[in-house]
Amino acid sequence: MTKRVKGILERRHKDAKEPTKGFVFAREDGEAIPYSTIDSQHDRCLADLSFKFRIYDFRHSFLTRLGEAGADAFS
Repeated sequence: MTKRVKGILERRHKDAKEPTKGFVFAREDGEAIPYSTIDSQHDRCLADLSFKFRIYDFRHSFLTRLGEAGADAFS
């Protein structure tokens, strides 16, 4: 994780009304953004790109890099 991303996440956590919920991206009321909303935004984004990717690819890449950095699977 870059210092910039870490700073953004730390600020979001500090400014959150209920930081114990743990959502990085939340609605105005603090609840999780429904997957269907994220998926439809993803579809609109893909329409403008010359390459394709799945939302899952981000998770897979993140966890691969986390493992390569030495984190255990249950952290």
